Amino acid sequence: WIHCDIMDGHFVPNISFGPNIVKAAKKSAPEAFIDVHLMIENPDQFVESFVQAGADLISVHYEATHHLHRS
Repeated sequence: WIHCDIMDGHFVPNISFGPNIVKAAKKSAPEAFIDVHLMIENPDQFVESFVQAGADLISVHYEATHHLHRS
């Protein structure tokens, strides 16, 4: 199980990494369950990128999106 906290420097004050690192982690450990926690503004615009990168679970903060049901 790999948990990745994705931070954008806006929603939270830190900056971390993006889909390319998630993709590399999945390639290095294909059997690992990749859990991505998007602590970012407008997560809807990034969900598909993390799905394509290999994320198995993606969580977002409800207050960061206007359409949680679409995320």
